[in-house]
Amino acid sequence: MTRAQLAHRRAGNGTPDIASSPENGAQGATVGVLARIAELHEELARAYRELESQGFGNSQNCLAAVSETRELCEPVIQRELLTIDDVAKLVRTGARTIRRWRREGKLPPALHFGGLVRWRKPDIERWIEERLE
Repeated sequence: MTRAQLAHRRAGNGTPDIASSPENGAQGATVGVLARIAELHEELARAYRELESQGFGNSQNCLAAVSETRELCEPVIQRELLTIDDVAKLVRTGARTIRRWRREGKLPPALHFGGLVRWRKPDIERWIEERLE
């Protein structure tokens, strides 16, 4: 252990930063990262136990009532995103038709992630239902 690591430990900062030691190389970096993960895991366990002692230990998110976190509490299935090919399969048409309908504004608004275009599955299902005769 280097002097810096010993000083780190003596200062009460927990696990020494092995990753910063040049003589340890990549292996030392891995050990350092794993040690930090272990520290974070222990902090998380302490925080969870504290929340549990305050009555938040059930499966409910204690922040579910806060509007900013409500979306995080929704099941993943409700937030499923569809590609152009996915929408084409649902409508039983080609991807070129979906692209044209999108340009013409015939589809629900899409989500844009860089160059990616996605639709929320419930939006597309609702759009299909509205077209039933």
